[in-house]
Amino acid sequence: MDLAVKLADPASALRKVDKLEKKRADALLRLQELQVEAERAAWISNVGVADVARALANLVDAAKETGRSDWLRPVVISVVERVELDPRSLTGNICYRVTDPAMPGVKLASPRGFEPRLPP
Repeated sequence: MDLAVKLADPASALRKVDKLEKKRADALLRLQELQVEAERAAWISNVGVADVARALANLVDAAKETGRSDWLRPVVISVVERVELDPRSLTGNICYRVTDPAMPGVKLASPRGFEPRLPP
């Protein structure tokens, strides 16, 4: 700031400093967003077939305990985006929805052969 006072037109230097400060603040905010996104991606990468199977089993158990299953269908629909079946190999692929607004466009899928194979 001492340098800006010595300039003939200190206003231009102060405007430049303000502009740079805004860029710095934006960069810090973006860095925080990227750190949160990286943490979420790491968590999602650790979700496996067993975790999904356990979650679905817990949903079924909850439906049995309450004696009502009318709430189960909307839950499954909100989690499963689509099921792809391969008629040749009789294997399936479940594509799950990730509804986190901070992660648009991220999709998860079970590895091929996760579902039990039907007899030929």
